[in-house]
Amino acid sequence: MRIKELRDKKGLTQKQVAKELGTTAVTVMNWENGIYEPTIADMIKLADLFDVTMDYLVGREYDADEAAARHVLERLDKSKLIDALLESTK
Repeated sequence: MRIKELRDKKGLTQKQVAKELGTTAVTVMNWENGIYEPTIADMIKLADLFDVTMDYLVGREYDADEAAARHVLERLDKSKLIDALLESTK
């Protein structure tokens, strides 16, 4: 898991992450130290908080910027994206 790396990159404390996720700082510390694994629901919240995919969160992707971009693109309304792209080529 890349929780600590992502948390440090965002400049957040374990307590701040815990508050965002509705859990405790001890739980976040246990995740970071590999003592416990977050639930799927918590992993979704973590991915959303850090703007990364769940694949990246668990170590399956290596480029954080690419993973973040993919995560953002997945959340976009595709029709609005197509309209914006078409408008930019005029």
